[in-house]
Amino acid sequence: MEFSPDIHQPVPQLATKETAPLRADYPCIEHLEAGNIAPWLVERLDQLLVRAKTERAGMNLAKCVTLATASIGAVCYATSPLAPIGALVAGLGYAWSVVQDMTDSHCFAPIPFVRGNFLEFLAAMGDSEARAEWFAGSNEIVDLMNHLAPLERSEFVMLRQYTSTLTDFLTGVEAGKRFYAYRWLLDNFTTYRGAFPTVEQLCKHLAQVAPDPRINHAQVTLIQQQSQLPQPKLPEPKFVELPQPKFIELPSSSQSEPTLVQNQAPDLKSVLTLPLHSRAIAIIDALTNSGFDIAKCIRDQITVIAGNQRGGKGTLMAILAILSKALEPNTKIHYFTAGDDVYPFACHRLVCRLSYPQLEGAKADALVAGDLYQYLREMDNANQNSYTDIILVIDEAVALSDYLSDEQKQWIIRFLFTRASKKGAQIFVVLHGKNLTSWVGTKNTAGFGDTFKSGATFIGCEATSKKLSPLKSISLATGRYFLADPDSFDKPVLGGEIGTIPDWLKTQVNPP
Repeated sequence: MEFSPDIHQPVPQLATKETAPLRADYPCIEHLEAGNIAPWLVERLDQLLVRAKTERAGMNLAKCVTLATASIGAVCYATSPLAPIGALVAGLGYAWSVVQDMTDSHCFAPIPFVRGNFLEFLAAMGDSEARAEWFAGSNEIVDLMNHLAPLERSEFVMLRQYTSTLTDFLTGVEAGKRFYAYRWLLDNFTTYRGAFPTVEQLCKHLAQVAPDPRINHAQVTLIQQQSQLPQPKLPEPKFVELPQPKFIELPSSSQSEPTLVQNQAPDLKSVLTLPLHSRAIAIIDALTNSGFDIAKCIRDQITVIAGNQRGGKGTLMAILAILSKALEPNTKIHYFTAGDDVYPFACHRLVCRLSYPQLEGAKADALVAGDLYQYLREMDNANQNSYTDIILVIDEAVALSDYLSDEQKQWIIRFLFTRASKKGAQIFVVLHGKNLTSWVGTKNTAGFGDTFKSGATFIGCEATSKKLSPLKSISLATGRYFLADPDSFDKPVLGGEIGTIPDWLKTQVNPP
């Protein structure tokens, strides 16, 4: 008798023991592969939302219990020798919960149920208007996102904004590849900061991907059969306009194909031969064609460009000022700033720390703040529309305000939002901070918060970090701008996307 080997060898598993539990963290993947795409996406979003609520509840409970125990132990130290020990242990537990929360959310929140800037919260609690404004500006969805892992946080944002887009993407993917396609779209959404590849790129990539061997095809078939049952007639739905995603061109694997992230750049040599006025119009048209809606930047007479350090605030201010002067050659730019970090464009009047070389930094900045106050006083006394040919730039507005008295700061803010528009000047204010209260809305300026919100255009910017060495990183501007929420400069308003400055306008890289 001849020995016949078994030709049906068991198929080895693709998953390792470390990664096997990861798929169980998602809703049943067979439903996604069977075509129940929209319900699967909604279920995943609900799963992340419940997970974030659970994490937040556990964190707040840990803070409450440890803080209460430590307080009771500290007060009752004389009643029992164990009370101080209990207070010490509870205090260590409270410190650990705060540190753990700060590690996860990158936000210092020592008081249970209260997030955001701790000092701003304490300052707002002493004033009824500031307190109401603080609570009105809180965003529970953003708070919940802080309790998710970084990748889950990005996935949560993607699902909340682009469920319909993801459904369209995955509907055209064959069964067996949909979960992989979902993870690939999420990876691109995270890598390119909120942008998706095109449908053509998705199809081209999936053509090289085999169906997932871990899919239970028997369950997929059963789910598809159940989905074919007669459906009841639903009432005609009402449609609303959903946010449209951004699409990017992914880097090409071929060396012969150029990488294009934005539209074709204009011929800058030809543009430079045009007269100044025509040159400005050509640049504005090229920016618009590249997806940068520069018209949104100057919707009001006062434009506030805000954000964190090295986010690109001054860059946008310089672009707007240069183009405005090119369109109207008679325009005069009056530029006030703290420090000596001055953007290199021609100004009719420039007042900065370098204007007082004989004084050390803080004293020179104090004189610059005084010059700004006196300048605005002169503008207030001038006739109406006498400043129509002026662009006033107030850079480092928060730093300059710190050198003024409360009465002077209050007067400046009141003038800017009650009478300055009558003088005709276009005003750019550059703020370094996370929200409006970094400049207005505290102390004796608390009543101007709502006036400020309705009287100016707020533009936010986005920064990223670049690693220079294993122990050194720096912040860099991404070039992305948006109409910002005054209560949170890093959050765009609905439909407020301005765009990203195209590569053809970036002639210099700083730092190299």
